[in-house]
Amino acid sequence: MNDYQAIGGERASDPELLSPLFLTGGSGYLGRNLIRHFVARGFEVVALVRSQKSADVVRALGARPIVAQAMRSIFAV
Repeated sequence: MNDYQAIGGERASDPELLSPLFLTGGSGYLGRNLIRHFVARGFEVVALVRSQKSADVVRALGARPIVAQAMRSIFAV
């Protein structure tokens, strides 16, 4: 996605239009980097995690973690 793609006639990079962003796997390698990227640009990020330890990592990066109880005992999706 680039800055010129539009949503409802507005710029697609506007944090006010696209916040909050929901991200799965927020504590993984890619997820952590995406959180850093979007938080640095002013986006509110909500990240799905599977443990309290992962929630602490995501929170430290500036995102709001959601611990998925439904994912308990599931190791692949």
